[in-house]
This record gives sequence, C-alpha cells and structure tokens, in this order.
Amino acid sequence: MQSMLAPLVVAVFGLGLSMVNWQVGQQAPGAGTVGYMEARAAAAAQQAEVFGAACLAAANSSPGLISSNLAVALPAGVAPPAGGSCMTTTAGPGRNVYAYMTAVPGAAGQILQDSQGNAQWFRVQSTGVAANLMTGRTAAVPASIPPGSLLTWVQTSN
Repeated sequence: MQSMLAPLVVAVFGLGLSMVNWQVGQQAPGAGTVGYMEARAAAAAQQAEVFGAACLAAANSSPGLISSNLAVALPAGVAPPAGGSCMTTTAGPGRNVYAYMTAVPGAAGQILQDSQGNAQWFRVQSTGVAANLMTGRTAAVPASIPPGSLLTWVQTSN
C-alpha cells in the first residue's frame, strides 16, 4: 500500500510547490498580467511623449509648413508609435501642431503622471472632437485624426 501512495504524495507535493512558485512569481514587481499591462502602458506613454516632442521639433524646424503628414526624426532606437502621425494646420498667424497615435490602455494616465498634468494631451472621443486628459474639456480637432487616438496638440507662432 505504501508503494502505491508514494508516487501520489510526490506528485501532489510537486504540484503544490509549482503553485507556490507561480504565486510568488505573480507578486514580483512587473510580473503577471497586471505587471505586463503596467509595463506596456509605461512603454507606450514614453513612446508617445518622445514622438510628440519630435513632432513639435520637426514643425519648429520648418516654419510655416502646413502638412498632413510631417516627417518626424526620432532618436536612435525609438520606433514610431503604432498609428503615429504628425500634422500641422493653420491657426491664425501661427500653426496647430498635432502628434497622434493609437492609444494603449493605461498610457493616458501614465502620460499625465509623467508630465505632471500637462494640458497639451488629449484623447480623440469621436470624429473631430477631442477631450483634454487633464481638464476633460472638449475641443474641435481635424476630422482626419482617428477616434480613440492619443493626441498632443500645441499651437506655435511660426
């Protein structure tokens, strides 16, 4: 009888150890589904912030240029965000500079945290309408910016 129980006891003990190991692994910072989502949101936020800054730099280096798809030079090793585009439109004597990309869950909150509540960030709610991430106020934006996009919008004087 003992020889029949021994393999079962070993199997149950091994299963128990593997479950404990899995639970400990899920508690480590950055581990598990929640950790993966947080890491993805942080990476997408950083990518959006870098893309937005590069878009503004590209617009400032070409004063007066109006473009629906302005070329953006990103730092080495930085890939453009999914659905990312940079555009400029006229705004009185200056220009509107829009950098937008496909939103990733959690990225908007991470951007607000990183930028300490910078009001230049928006979420495109519907065609032609964006809500400011900080204030919630809506504003009209070009209809060519897809709904659901994460948007940084700056007005320049050149």
